[in-house]
Amino acid sequence: MKKRTLFCLTAVVFLLAVLSLVQGKRPFRHLQGSDIAEAKVTITPPDVTLLVPDNDRLAALLQNITLYQQDNSYTEYTGQGALFTLTMTDGTTTELLAYAPFFVIDGAGYRTKEAPCDACSQYANTLLDDPSLLLLEFPPALSVQSSNTAMAAYLTRTHWQQNDNHFITKQEQDLMVLETSDSTASLTFAQKPDQILSVLAQPLDDTSAAFVPVSCANDAIILLPGTYRYEVTAHWAEQNGCGGFAVYTFSIQTN
Repeated sequence: MKKRTLFCLTAVVFLLAVLSLVQGKRPFRHLQGSDIAEAKVTITPPDVTLLVPDNDRLAALLQNITLYQQDNSYTEYTGQGALFTLTMTDGTTTELLAYAPFFVIDGAGYRTKEAPCDACSQYANTLLDDPSLLLLEFPPALSVQSSNTAMAAYLTRTHWQQNDNHFITKQEQDLMVLETSDSTASLTFAQKPDQILSVLAQPLDDTSAAFVPVSCANDAIILLPGTYRYEVTAHWAEQNGCGGFAVYTFSIQTN
């Protein structure tokens, strides 16, 4: 009799565990927009951060998020993710990644019901249509391309404002050299600057030589013959408490 009772209890526990996995949990079902002091979202790609203008709508979307078993294999997937950073009215911060079929809470991944997760991602993508929501907390990346070959430029100096704080950075890098047979190189910023202030060049093997100005038009520069270090200085006007100046460096050898 005792064995039968124990077997029944075990079966009930197992059944409840299975039901909990099938039914899922809704950790944000009681979340209200008034609980959120500020929210932002980083969409990758295209690696853009935006302010979330409607906390009530975001809370309503999160209320429907349903989690199943924990699964951190989301790190092995590729695709677009929407990373929401919520600062709550009690001062705490949490990061929520909508990455169907996963939903990630502060780094812990879970299998999720896809429709509510997709709704969060779709909402984030609608914000891309409003440039006033752009939040440049750091200088955007710069890619340089010539002869169908692209490389990332080094961010060597910045004077940046970030939410009423200013920071200045300076770092030296060992530059890789892009070889090209073209006479021009195109500049592609992750977020287009308001103005490219200057493009300068210096012989790579003569750091004592003076920098000379380089022609730049329509985000393309005219390359000098030989191997040169190029410096691009760009400016982003302040928006949502962020913006400033950034200097990028790269080297190109024309053949």
